[in-house]
Parts: sequence; C-alpha cells; structure tokens
Amino acid sequence: MPETDASKSEISLKDLTAKRSSIKGRVTKFKNYLDSLSKLDGLPPLELFKLKSKLSKFEALFTEFDLVQEQIEVINVSTQDVELSARELIEQDFFNYLAQAQQLVDANSDDYKSTSSRRSSVHCPGHDDSEVLGFKLPVIKIPTFDGTYFKWLEFRDTFVSLVHERKIRDVHKFYYLNSYLEGEASRVISNLEVTDKNYSEAWKLLCDRYDNKRQLINNHLKSLFSLESVRETEKSLRFIIDHVTKNLRALHTLGLPTDKWDILIIYIVAQKLDSRTCFKWEEHRNSLNEIPSLDDFFNFLRNRADVIETVDRHSQPVRHASSSNSAGRHRPQTRVMLGTSSQGSSSQPSSSTLRSCHVCQGSHRVYECPVFKAKSIDDKMSTVESLKLCHVCLRQGHKPQRCKLSGGCKTCKERHNTLLHERFFKEGSSRSQPVITMCALSSSEALLCTAEVDLINPVTNVVVKARAVLDSGSQSCLITSRIRDFLQLTPTFSTNNLVGIAATPVANKIERCTVRVQSRCSSFSALLSCVVLPIISDQLPTRSFSKDHLNLSDVQLADPQFNKSSNVDLLLGAELFWELLGTEQRSLGDNNPVLRSSKLGWLVTTPMVSDVSSSDSLRCNLSRADDIVELNNNLSKFWELEKVPRKSVLSEEEALCEQHFLANTSRDADGRFIVKLPLRAERDCLGNSLQLAKKRFFNLESRFRRQPLLKELYFDFMSEYADLGHLSDCGDVQRFLDVGYFLPHHPVLKNNSESTKLRVVFDASARSSSGLSVNDIQMTGPTIQDSLFNILTRFRLYKYVISGDVEKMFRQIMVHPDDRSLQLVLWRDNESQPLRTLMLNTVTYGFSSASFLSTRCLWQLGEEAIDPMIKDVIQRDFYVDDLLTGAQTENELRYIQQSVAEALAKGGFHLRKYRSNLPSVLEHSSTETSSNLMISNATSTLGIGWMPKSDELHFPIELPSVDVVTKRSILSSTFKVFDPLGLLSVCTIKPKMLLQELWAEHKLGWDDPVPDKIKSSWLTFVDGLNSIAGLRLPRYILVDRPVNIEMHCFCDASQKAYGACIYLKSTNEQGEIKVSLLCSKSRVAPVTPTTIPRLELCAALLGAELSTAVIQALRFRVDRCFYWSDSKVVLSWLHTTKGMKTFIANRVGTIKELTDPCSWRYVPTSQNPADLVSRGIDPEEIIGALEWWHGPSFLQLDESSWPPTDIEEMPELPEIKAFSVLVGDAPLDLSRISRLSILQRAYARIFRWINNSKIANKDNKLTGPLQASEIDKATKALIKISQKDSFNDEIRLLSRNKTLKAKSDISSLNPFLDSEGIIRVGGRIDASSYDFDKKHPVLLHANSHFTKLLFRQEHKRLLHAGPQLLLASIRDRYWPIGGRNLARSVARNCVVCHRFKGQHMTNIMGNLPSERLDPDIPFSNIGTDFAGPFLITDRKGRGCKITKCYLCIFICLNYKCIHLEAVSELSKDAFMLSLKRFIARRGLPKKIFCDNGTNFVAAAREINDFFMSKDITDSISGFAAQQGIEFHFSPAYAPHFQGYTEAGVKSAKHHLRRVMGEAHLTFEELCSLFTQIEAILNSRPLCPLSPSPTDLQPLTPGHFLIGRPLTALPAPALMEYNAHRLDRYQRLEQMRQHFWRRWSSEYVSELQQRTKWKTRCKDLQVDDLVLLKEDATPPLCWRLGRVDKIFPGSDGVPRVADVTTSRGMVRRALNRLCLLPTADECHG
Repeated sequence: MPETDASKSEISLKDLTAKRSSIKGRVTKFKNYLDSLSKLDGLPPLELFKLKSKLSKFEALFTEFDLVQEQIEVINVSTQDVELSARELIEQDFFNYLAQAQQLVDANSDDYKSTSSRRSSVHCPGHDDSEVLGFKLPVIKIPTFDGTYFKWLEFRDTFVSLVHERKIRDVHKFYYLNSYLEGEASRVISNLEVTDKNYSEAWKLLCDRYDNKRQLINNHLKSLFSLESVRETEKSLRFIIDHVTKNLRALHTLGLPTDKWDILIIYIVAQKLDSRTCFKWEEHRNSLNEIPSLDDFFNFLRNRADVIETVDRHSQPVRHASSSNSAGRHRPQTRVMLGTSSQGSSSQPSSSTLRSCHVCQGSHRVYECPVFKAKSIDDKMSTVESLKLCHVCLRQGHKPQRCKLSGGCKTCKERHNTLLHERFFKEGSSRSQPVITMCALSSSEALLCTAEVDLINPVTNVVVKARAVLDSGSQSCLITSRIRDFLQLTPTFSTNNLVGIAATPVANKIERCTVRVQSRCSSFSALLSCVVLPIISDQLPTRSFSKDHLNLSDVQLADPQFNKSSNVDLLLGAELFWELLGTEQRSLGDNNPVLRSSKLGWLVTTPMVSDVSSSDSLRCNLSRADDIVELNNNLSKFWELEKVPRKSVLSEEEALCEQHFLANTSRDADGRFIVKLPLRAERDCLGNSLQLAKKRFFNLESRFRRQPLLKELYFDFMSEYADLGHLSDCGDVQRFLDVGYFLPHHPVLKNNSESTKLRVVFDASARSSSGLSVNDIQMTGPTIQDSLFNILTRFRLYKYVISGDVEKMFRQIMVHPDDRSLQLVLWRDNESQPLRTLMLNTVTYGFSSASFLSTRCLWQLGEEAIDPMIKDVIQRDFYVDDLLTGAQTENELRYIQQSVAEALAKGGFHLRKYRSNLPSVLEHSSTETSSNLMISNATSTLGIGWMPKSDELHFPIELPSVDVVTKRSILSSTFKVFDPLGLLSVCTIKPKMLLQELWAEHKLGWDDPVPDKIKSSWLTFVDGLNSIAGLRLPRYILVDRPVNIEMHCFCDASQKAYGACIYLKSTNEQGEIKVSLLCSKSRVAPVTPTTIPRLELCAALLGAELSTAVIQALRFRVDRCFYWSDSKVVLSWLHTTKGMKTFIANRVGTIKELTDPCSWRYVPTSQNPADLVSRGIDPEEIIGALEWWHGPSFLQLDESSWPPTDIEEMPELPEIKAFSVLVGDAPLDLSRISRLSILQRAYARIFRWINNSKIANKDNKLTGPLQASEIDKATKALIKISQKDSFNDEIRLLSRNKTLKAKSDISSLNPFLDSEGIIRVGGRIDASSYDFDKKHPVLLHANSHFTKLLFRQEHKRLLHAGPQLLLASIRDRYWPIGGRNLARSVARNCVVCHRFKGQHMTNIMGNLPSERLDPDIPFSNIGTDFAGPFLITDRKGRGCKITKCYLCIFICLNYKCIHLEAVSELSKDAFMLSLKRFIARRGLPKKIFCDNGTNFVAAAREINDFFMSKDITDSISGFAAQQGIEFHFSPAYAPHFQGYTEAGVKSAKHHLRRVMGEAHLTFEELCSLFTQIEAILNSRPLCPLSPSPTDLQPLTPGHFLIGRPLTALPAPALMEYNAHRLDRYQRLEQMRQHFWRRWSSEYVSELQQRTKWKTRCKDLQVDDLVLLKEDATPPLCWRLGRVDKIFPGSDGVPRVADVTTSRGMVRRALNRLCLLPTADECHG
C-alpha cells in the first residue's frame, strides 16, 4: 500500500510539473506578443481589442498557475524551498507582463474607447479596482424597480452608485433609469420626455414618491409583523433568518434603534415557529445565563436548519424507494427547487426555475399577479382549471389532494386558496356547477369494482373501515351520512344542484366533507372532498354468489368480500379513479371476472353470467358535473316587460360612471362630444387579444368566400366607416401588440332595416389571454332616458305626433385619443395583403358603456337647451336614438321639430327619417318617410307598429311553429309578442298561465313535449293570433280639445291571475265623451294557493302602482282619478282602522300612500273590464271585446248613474288581527332622550307629520323650519305626559271636579286643570299683577324625566348657575315638587361644574409598612429627599460670588433619625456623592424610599450597575454588600407617599429659616449649620414623656445612634439582669436594649392613630373617567383620561392608578385625580 501511494504521488507530480511548463511556455509567447506590439507606433482599434482579449485570458492563466503551483508545493514538501523560489520567478514575470500590457492599453486609448469604458463602468463599478487586483470583476446588474416600497432602498443605492454619480450625460442616465423601471414606478415619470433637462426632474419625482421614510418604515414593519407560521423545514428556518435580517437592516438604515429590539423580535418570530422548534428553543434558552440576544436566536435557528437538512438528506433516498415500491410501478418524478438548476448539481440559478406567473408570464407567483387578482371569481376558477393549477397553492404539477402546502384558506381554513374562497363558499353563486348522479336500470349486471379502505378524519385522526365502489363515470366523490356521523366530519354547505341522468334533480342543496382515504394494502393515501348523501346505491352486488371456483389464493384482493352483497359507503369518482388504477391485468378464465391491479389491491370486475343471471334488473351508476341549460336571462327580460316603471336610485358604480362623464367629457370646435371610456380597472389587466381577433377574422374571410354578397355589403360598411373619418388606418399589427385591444367583429343582417341592411358588430366581450375583455373593465352606466312605457303613454295622448331617428348616433361621438387603443380591429381588402390595424375613433356599438355615453350626450344637449319644453322633449321623449313626441297644435309640433333638430345639431347629431300624422310638417324635410314605424326593444323580434297615414297602431305577429310543442317553444313564442302598454294582456295572460301550470304541475324539461291538454290550449291560442295581426287601434285616445280628463283604474283577480287596466275619459265643451283603454298590466297568481281576497288586494296594489306611473308620465294634470274593484273585502280593508295581518297591512298601507282611499269605488263583476285580464280570452275574441277597448258602458253616463258608492259594513272582516295592547300617550320613550331641545323638536315633527297627513290639510301643509308655535305645542304635550306619569290619580279627580285627597303631595297648592288639561298651581297670589304663568305655574314632579331635562337645560341657559338661582328661574313658570333637591343634584352632577371645581380624591390613610414597625439597625430603611435652594458665597467679604446649594435629607424610617448633607447641585452625581458620604458615616442601607425625581431614578440605575460590578463585589463583604440597595419610587406628584421625609424637610427648614434669615453663608458654614440642626432634630422626643420614674429622659432618635458602632455584633438580652453586676460593655448594651423596648412599647403604640384621611372615599373603578390635576393650569384645562388599572395597597384600598390619556398612559396617586360623574349620576 505505501508503494502504491508513492507511485501515485510521483505520477501526479509529473503531471503538475508538465502543466507548469506549459504555462511558462504560454507566458513566453505572451511576452513575445507584447514585444511585437511595442515596436508599433500606435495600435489600431482591432489590435487593441485583441490585446484586451489576450490580457483577459492571461489574467485567467495567472489564476491557473497559482492553483497548479500550490498543488506542487503540497506534494513536493521535501524541495519546498526550491518550489517557492520558482513561484517567485514566474509570478514576477506575470506581474511584469501584466503591467506592460495594461500600459499599452492605456497608451492607445482614444475618445471612443474612453466613452466605451465609461459606459461599461456603469455595469462594472469595479473597473478601477480590476487594474489593481489584476483580474476582472463580474458585471453588477442593477435590479428592476416596479414601485414596491421594500425594493426601493436597494434600487436607489445601487443606481446612485453605478449610474447617478457617474460622469456621463444626463440623457444617458435618463435612458438607464427608464430601462430599470417598470409597472407603477414607470408610470411616475412616463409623462416626461427623455432629455438632459428632464433627468433631474425625473429622479426628483421618483425620490419624492418612494423616498418616503415613514412609508418605508411602515412597509418593513408590516413585513415583520405579517410573518406567517412556518413548518419545521430547513428552508423555512433559513427564510425566517433572511427575512427578519433584511427588514431589520433596512429599518436600521432608516435610523431606527433596531439593536434594542432583540427581545421583541425574538418573541414575535418564536410565535411563528412550529411547536417542535419552539420547544427546542425554550430548552436552549434555559441553558443561557443571560437574556438571549437576536444573534443567539439566529444561531439556534441556523444550527436547527443544519440538523434538519442533514437528516432529510440521509432519509430522502429511502423515502423515494419505498414510495416507488408501494405504487406498484416506477413513476419518474422531477422536483425543481427554487433557485436551483434542474440539470445537475450546479449552483448557478437557471432561468427556467425562476418564479414565473402562468397567467401573465411575469416574474412573480400567480397569487401575486395583478391580472389574476383583477378577475372575477368565475374567471379565476376558469383560469385555474384551464392552466391545471392546484386549488391550494396555485401551482402546476400536482392535484389539490397531493398538495404539500400546509394550511389553506385564511378565511374559512379549508383546503383551497384564499383568492378562491368566494367560489367555494359563496351562497347563491350564479356559476354553481350541479353535481349529477343517477342509477339507471339494465337487463344485465356488471360486477362493479369495490375495495375496502380506511377513512380517516384529517383533524381527529379517527379511523373507520369502509367499502368503496370505483366509478370512472363520476366527476365527484360521494360518501354516506353514516360515515360522516361516525367520523364526526365538519360539513360545508353548497348551493350546487345534485342532479341525475337526464338532468333529473336529486337535491337542491348539498353538503360536502373532507376525508382522507388510506389504502389497506399500500401506503397510498389521498385527501378528498366528498358529497354527503344518505345512500349512494343499493347493495352491491345485488345478490351474493360463490367465489370458490375462482383461483384467488395468491392474490391480495382490494375487497376480499367482493362476492357478498353489502352496502357501499364511498364512491371514488374519476378524480381519483385513473390514479388508483394499475397497468397489470389477469384473466380468471372464460365467463369469469378479470383482475386489475390498483393501489388498493386487485380489483374484480367485468360481467358475471353465473349466479347472478336471475336478477330481473341491474344497475348502472353515473355521476357527473355539468351546467343545466336554463332560460333565466330570457325569463328575466320577459318579466321586466311586465313590471311597472319606477324611478331607480343610482348604484355606487353608476354614480361613479356619471362623475367620470362629467370630469372627462369635452367638446371639439364643431361641438361634437369627446368622451373617455369609463373604466373600472386599469387597462393593463387585459392580456393578448390579437390571436383571438386573427382567428375570428380568418373565419370571417372563409365566410366571405362562401357568401360574396355578404362580402360586398361588409366592404361597403367598412368603406363608409373610413370615409366618414370614424376609423383610422394604423398599419402594422405588431405596433399595438402590447398596448392595444383588438376587437373581433362579425356581421348582423337586418333585412327590414330602412337604412343599413348590414351592421358590423364589434365584439368587446371577447376575452383576452388574461381572461378579461374590454367590457369586463368598463362601467355600464345608468339608464337616464325615460322608460318606453312612459314614452308610449304620452305618445297616445298627443293630437299631432312626430317621430325621428338620430343618424348613426353612436358614431357621432368621438372617443378620446388615449382610449382609442382599446378599439382596434384587423382588416385587409383581400387575402393576399398583410393584416392591417384599424383604430375606431368613435363610440363603438358593442361596448358596454356605449349606450350610456350616447344617451348621456343626448341628455346633455337637452340640459343646454334654453326652452324648458325642448329640454323636456330631448331628455324624456328619446328611446335610445328614436324620437317619439307630439303636440296639441300644428304650430307647436313644427316648433318642436325645428328646435330639437337645431339643438341636436349643436352636438353633431342629425335627425332624419321623420314620420308624422301631419303631412304639412314634413313638407320642408328632406328625410321624411311615409313607411310605417316599428317600435321595439333590443330583445324583441317584433314590435308595435304605427301607421302615420291612418294614425293607427297594429301588432305584426309571426306565427310560431306547431310541430312539437315544448315549454321552450311556448316561452319563445310568448316572448316575441312585444306589448309594453299591455293592450293585449287579455290574450297574453293565457300562455303565462300555461307556463305556470307546466312549471308547477308538470316537471318537464324545456324540450320535452307538453301534455295533450296544454298542447290543445296552446294550439287554440296560436290559431287565434291571426286576429291580433289584423287588429288596428287608434293611436289618439282623447276627444278634440278636451276640457276635462278623468282616469279610471279597474282591478280584478281570479284563482290563476290578476290584473289592472286604465281608461281615460275625456270630455270637451260640446259634451262629447270618449273613453279609451290607455294601458294595462297582468300577473299570474303565485304557485302557492292564495285566497281570492288576497289576490284581489294584489290587483288593487297593481292598479295603484300603474296609475301612479301613468300620472307621472303625463304632461298634463288629470282632473279626477277613480279606482274600481269588485271585491268588497278589499274596499273594507282600505277603509277600516282595525289592525290587519302583515300581508294585508303592508299592501293596504302602500295603496293608501299612492291613492286616496276615498276615490275607491265598487263595480259589479259583470261590469268590470279587468275581469277579462284575470281570466284571459282567446285572441279571436279581442277585436269584438268593446268593453275591453272602451270600458264599461256606465262611464259614458253621468256620475249619478254609476254604481253606488255605499258599501255595507262587513260584520266579520277577514285577516283582522285580534290582540290587545296598552296604548300610551307617548310615541317616544322619553328616557332615551338626554336633551330637552331634541325631545321638543321630535314631538314637533310628529305633530307636523300628523297635520300634513290629514286629507283636510292637503293644501295647507306645514313646511320649512319649525315655528315657535309648534315647539310650544310639543312642550305642552310633553308636560301632559309628565303630569300623567306623576299625578295620574290627581288628574282623574280634578277632571271629575272632585277634591283631592288630604295626603296628596299637591293638595296644599290648590291645583286645577286649565283649558288645555294641564295641572297648574292655584296658590294665593291670584290678585297680583304677575302674568298667568307666574301666578299659576305648571306643576311638575322632580322624579319626572321631563323635569330633569328641563332643569338641565335651564342650568346651561343660566351659564351653570347655582342651585338657588336655578330653582328661582324655574319657578317663574313651573312649580317642581322636590325642586330644591333636584336643583342641587343637577348642579352637583353637571360635568362642566364638576370639572371646574377640580376636587381631587382622598382615600383613607394607609397602613404602616413593616419598615417602620420592625426593629432594626438605624438607617437600615431610609427615605430621602432634597430641599432648597439656599444661596451661598464662595468666600467671605466683598466681591464674593453667590451660588445655589441644596439640602439632602436621609431619615430613618424606624427611629426618625435624620442625617443632613449639603449638596452643590440637583444631579445624579451630586446625589451619588452625598449617598457615599452617608454610607461612610451611617452604614449601608437596605432600602431607599424616594419620589420620582430624575436624579433619584438615574442614581438607582448607577447604584445597581455599581453593586453588580466585580470590583465592588470583591471589596465589600458581608450581608449588606450581597443585598445591595433596593430603591422604591413613589408615583409622580404624590409627596404624601413620602410623608415621613416631607416632615423631616419641614422641620429642617423650620430651624434654617430662623437661623439663616437672609444671610449668605459659605459652604463650610452651611455644612456646620446642617450638622447642628441634625443634632437638634435627633434630640427631639419620639413620643410623649414616659410616666416611669426610672425613665429620666425622653426617648429620642439620638438614643439609637450614640453608643453603638455601625458594625456591632448581636448581643444577648440583658434587660432582666441587675445593672450593678454587669461590666461596662454589658451596661451599655443593656441601655441600648432598654431604648428599643421603650421604642416598641411607647413609640410604636402611638402610631395606631390616623391624624387625617380617616374615611374611605368612593372606590375608583376601571374605565372611570377622571381629570389629571395639574398645578400649573386651571381645572378646565386639566387632561381627561380613563382609568386603565388600579393598584390596591396591603389593606385592599387603592391609592394609585394607571390612567390612559391622549398623550399615553401615566401613573398617578388618587390625590391627583378628579373623578367625573357617570352617565347614571348625570341623569339622576
């Protein structure tokens, strides 16, 4: 073995030496090349580039040499000195030749080369360093910036370093800047041209927009706090480290003290860790001696990530092997990790693995894509399905059941992406896909595949064995409710329809559960979302059979009991079927089943002939998801025609659309409108639309080849479009590929059109590659024109009428140039030419906003009209582009025609195609026509016809096909009859009844043949439609020159339908009477059986609504209105005052709001024309139904001949509520109102409403602001209510003229009732000259809420007067019982008065602390404070300088011993020095009590640091040094917490003022004086003199100071010994113990008594409102706060509280807080 190793080393050394020799040869060649270049006078550009290339390779050669030489030196250790010398020689050659080459490059550099170098320096900032380093640095690439705040700092610093600070021209910098910006950032400077001057402005705009320190900080903080929980993976842990570090560095750069946030960041991040990692961290944390830093935390996470990565790396191959084996076959898998090349182990990132959006191909995830987010929920689902994305993570390559992403929707926590939540759980989704499942019968049975599986609750992990059937025809998985209940699965509900074969509905609302399926013979498992059903199918197989003849001994079956008939608990559909199925198949012989491998085991399937053949009927299961084709759109449009027109309120989007029009619409020089498209989303949401437009255009060209005539018409249309300037040729298609939207177009032929037989429709609903169309991002806008019902109603009431059409109305409105890129079309004259792009310049037919823009421009022209009549005509008589108007005289009609045409011409609109029943109006018009006019809407095939010559209306009918009568054909044929006025409703109600019968009684499909009975009724109806086609109705329904017009509305109902019809009765001066049908409406009765009176009431409501719509549509006033009904019950309901049931009351109330109940009359059924509407007639009978066209005959007669109006009162009116209520006089709860003025105005408004609601006051309604009389009336009503509550018995007696009881509270006042029923004081001053209110004031009780409100209002009116003045003012008009107490209460509880008093809280004096009661060494527990200042001189004599000096007092809490120190200033250092002197003289204290002075707080910190330092610990021994000094601070502004210390300061000052006076002492003199005063104070008696004759002296603090060393050791008790037998030391110790016993017995007992603060105040509660007492400001300026927390003492009494104010939270003692009264106290 050694020989072998040596031989290998020898061979390796030879190879390396050969490589080094080769390198030396290449160095020599490079030297020769340099020598040849140095002989030239100058280097041409080509040679210079060659030199640079060789120089670059020579640098790389130097690196190669270094590696080779290093290996030689390692192997050849014996001759290492020789090798080092060789290295030095070769390196010297390298450096020399590198320098020569670089010198040649620099010497031959020209201007062009310098410019190039400067440019390259932009991308390679290390260019200057490369000359020093001897090799070239890699190019630095500036990252693009898209407007995201957290990318700004990186982009700004990089761009400033590489571009902004470089010495290149500003225009070049601008080009570089543009190239690195995209998205929102690019739009910031998009309006600036790329010039030298604009660069600085562009950079300033960017900095102003994104260099927002506050916004940057907020974004980084948001990024930190929005960190989501992570799993226990090495990538997740490393991501946390990188994420937090990146944000903290950015915040630190922005100037925040992030180095102080370690604990906070650790806490936040630790909450996001998984439970296992968090547990490990807590264990690691316990091993640390100090508080962990962020570096400690990150090191722990890095180590944890390394461990997880190592474990995963070793365990991965085993996992793959087991997975592949369990699958039964090898399935290759490719796993691409982010940032890792998929082609090997190279660490270089591959472009294919970068984040790429599958929707817009951007460099981001799908859930970050703005295009995807802008889609509707249906479009999102469509995109996800088409791209085969996972519903959970929105990535490709796996199914949702296999997604490894933890968690799911943040809204509902289910397994789908949050962006798709609305699709999964929104109730009533319009795109719900019904689940279809069914079981059909067959004559032969197939043995379905069954398997036994384990079903697991994914939350609780409860397992149950279940039998599953595999069905490849099902697109959903099913589970039984039994399994759901056993596993306690959480259900979610969906509005999807459960439908079977042939669209047979099974269930309307389905329930889903999520369950995990686990194979019993392999490791396969899957998470499924299953539909829950009570039962999936009958038992499978239908009968049990024997399996003995089958050779199944060596096979592991998926269902060992496949031959036994049993229940099925689970159906596995196509979602999982093909993934389960294997590739291997075995045959068990002829007429026997076959076996198929699967991940669940071997499946047994195919037909059985043996034991099962006796079954009469077998089953086939099918379950699929599909859309049921419904006619909802057509139905909704059909019912809209039957609605009564109502004014609609603009929605939020419609209001925005209107604002957009006003803000962005302009006019050109010719007055033509220029509009902008109202977009609801940015246009960059649109994807590529060119491909679809191309495909549609190529299909159109193939159609042209088949239909030459169509091609000719199409070309003529496009040529006209271009000739009129309505489109522009933009040339090449590629120019608008990324910025435009291409519209597919197709022809629409209208053979009956008078102007254009062919119209090209531009399909703005065609979706781009992003799934959005241009119509999807547009606002539709409101409908601003009058309804067709109103226009036709007026059209029938003019004597002379005229109609017209606006020529090409849409195309008269120009689109703003900025929006024309959304209107691009493809075109070419023949197929040999390239495609051209045409840009449409006008509003385009097919855009969702086109109708609003055109009608709004038309409406605007009416707004600009000077004549109000012309304005009304333009705004109300246009239906889209058709004019339908009229007048009563010829001259007025001519004026309207000319004025409207002129007004429209100002906007570029041209009226044409005039028609009129007055031919003279059209004599001077070049565009008149004599043909008939068809009035229709966009959804109807036929419309109402008007023949101008005969002035008649007709209904052209197209007979429907009767080959096969279906529900669809009946609906379609009925829908084609366009009758907005309801003139044919007596006929059209019949097919409606048939449809309802089909819907309710016959569960048929849309294309199923109808029953014979209904078919017969329908064919009868169709046969009579020819009669309607020949029907002619006069358009004008009034007499000439009417002087009186009446409206009559008839209502009726039957069991199947109800309706109403309106007639106008007109009378002229000659007495001519004409009654004609104006309009009618009908409704089918509800499917649910309803009583006839209720249907009659619905008919009455329909009539009231219809008549209101007609009155609003008319331009003249109807003289009288009559409403007729043949239901006496309905008429009784309208006139009764009894309470009715909700259904009746709501409709009766609406009828009374719309009509006058007195105008309702009774009509016999035989004379009611509305009876025809409710029952329907055949079409052939309609022409002869004179009663329908002209109303009942009695309308031709005088009113006296009409049916009588008297209605007999019904003894038992149905639908009347029988209940009892306690009726009170107060419509409002007075206790809920806190101000008298609000209460008065509320009652005044109620009285005004009552007054205005009365029919008698119809012409005398109260309007405007409330008057004083109304307020006075309301006040009197409130007084009555108050008196009724307080003096109910007295009012009853006084109203009967009886004497009050002697015990009554008001009997002494001699009360009486005035004329208005108000109790007043009789009194004794009736003979005085005072006014009536003073002599007889109104009686009130103090407990009444009204009285309290009155006192509060008067208190404020008198500017917060006191109780006496308040009561005196009230008694000028009112006499309140108990008024004096109420006045005091109001003044006391007034918040303003309470604040002004500023009374702070004082609680009971607290218990003494143990520091004052337990005997201890003097000055063990001390209090300290400062006093002063005192003026001192620096020396004696003249010219001395006067400075300030302070007194620092230390007082023993046990014995009142005082120690005084002179301090030169109020600072931490001065206090520290005084404390050191104190310790040196008195010993080390245990505790120091002081206030919250800044010098004490700073000293506490320094003392703690001082005593924790090693030097102090080593030098000071004993117990005191180990304990240190414990500081206790009292709350701010609470000197009474240190009363002991404050008393000592007071005593010291007492002597100082008397001794010093105004004298200025020196520092030494003042110190001496302090010492003398200290001695005096320590000689004061602690308590009264003792009565004991042995106690010759009073007990003073000095007794505890003298005669005892500071370090004295404890001594035994000597009090019981005879003093004469003790030595001197024991004698002294006995005296000291005597002093302590006297202190315990005499002094401590004196402390029991509280000298002040003897009672407890009101307890302060959390959330109480308080004022913070501040000495420098008046009470009204004190800060307001709310109590957040209270701190009770040892006795449970709170004396300190935390208060939250507008400036933050502060801590104050109770004596600095003023408690404000609560709401209950304010209200009494």
